Amino acid sequence: MIAHIDADAFFAAVLVRKHPHLRGKPLLALGMGGGCVISASYEAKAKGVKTGMSLKEALKLIPNVLRMPSDFHETALASQQIEEMLQDQCPIIEQMSVDEWFLDLSSRVGGTPQDLSAWAATIRTDVLSRTGLSVSVGVGPTKLLAKMASEYRKPGGITVVTGGFMPPPFGPPPRPHRCGGFGLGEGDFNFSVPHGGAVLLRSIAHCCNEQHGSAVRHSPTMTRPLPGRSAHRPAAEGEGLQGGGMALQNFLQARPAAAIPGIGRRRVIHTDIEGWKTAWDIAQAPLERISQLFGKPGRELQLELRGEPVYAVSPDVAPPKSVSRCRSFRATKDRSELWAHLLRHLEYTVLKMRRWGLGCQGISVWLRNDAYFHEGANLSLPQVMDTEEELQPYVLRCFERVYRSTVACTQIGIALWRLLPKHATQFSLFGQPQELLKGEQLQQALDTLHERFGRQTITRGSAIRVKSGTQQSLDMPVYE
Repeated sequence: MIAHIDADAFFAAVLVRKHPHLRGKPLLALGMGGGCVISASYEAKAKGVKTGMSLKEALKLIPNVLRMPSDFHETALASQQIEEMLQDQCPIIEQMSVDEWFLDLSSRVGGTPQDLSAWAATIRTDVLSRTGLSVSVGVGPTKLLAKMASEYRKPGGITVVTGGFMPPPFGPPPRPHRCGGFGLGEGDFNFSVPHGGAVLLRSIAHCCNEQHGSAVRHSPTMTRPLPGRSAHRPAAEGEGLQGGGMALQNFLQARPAAAIPGIGRRRVIHTDIEGWKTAWDIAQAPLERISQLFGKPGRELQLELRGEPVYAVSPDVAPPKSVSRCRSFRATKDRSELWAHLLRHLEYTVLKMRRWGLGCQGISVWLRNDAYFHEGANLSLPQVMDTEEELQPYVLRCFERVYRSTVACTQIGIALWRLLPKHATQFSLFGQPQELLKGEQLQQALDTLHERFGRQTITRGSAIRVKSGTQQSLDMPVYE
């Protein structure tokens, strides 16, 4: 079994811990630049504020809401405190972000706890008493189910999902469609079949297409029901399960398809067309159709939904596939200011990429206007590059492309992608080896200064007008 620990409204909760007089009030934790909500207290969420919402939109919902810049140093400290507590509980732990962790419970001394709900309650209580921060705990047979479980009863909730996947006795419900040239509307009709009584069919149109065969097909992968439970009835919560919790089918039926991590806005369009409204619908959907729509990631997602582990809890951090950075600020059309921000982002992403010994073969630059519309440009590079000197001309080309078609901007960002190990420098046929070697020596010197004294120590003249990094002190007045 795998546990997922997720801190509740983390950035906002950290501000409340540092400023206790904010407790119980609607509060927004803002990102750098102050234009975006990166966390909101549950008092603010109750009024409709969501993470990622612009400050302008949030103020329309709560005009007099309290708002503060997020304290990234205090947040990092709180994250470290929680992780140290979790490491005492479980030797195999994987940090997914600053506020969430996966634990492989089978690696505990004594193995997986017999009473998972009681174990989760102990974790929640210990974290709250020692750090003053609330966490939600989800437990399931896979990472995907554990993450979905931790989100089920936020804040401070505990959800344990156990049991395995059992296909329905007659396969997934048929997809409603039109047939025979007649526009038959969707309806529910009961038909008697020999092996299970009444079965609910979504549309009489399905029967029209089954003129030469049975209207209901039996699942070839039918599994034996748990002892004492009929295959035609879903388990009640906690029935036949160790340590309490919810049966897998009950849990998936209670979660909409959009609640599955990995089913984003684009994929929800496909699930809606297919009639897959819940996570259970996707779990029992035909594998061939899942593959057609979502490919290998979709097949792996379905296996994880069914309780079959695909992704292990790994304490080893894998090299990134891309690095990116963006910052929000007040609307501006000033080209030199936007370019300065972009150079700062390039410094950060190149430094982070080189720490892994990687170079990139692609870059993306994007701008966002005050209407939250993004304009971006992508560019593939002729070879693997890992220095600011090499990348800057290509970054400038992308920037010029998006700047021409963008009005006043509130955010600029850059991504370096298709990251590969950087070996010895390869010289192109028409390149100048001395210039490339000089650029590499310059980058090594910059890396040393940045690592030892911080990124503010030295920068390019064009970027000096904007600051980089997080603020050292955020003891600022609360804006009302």
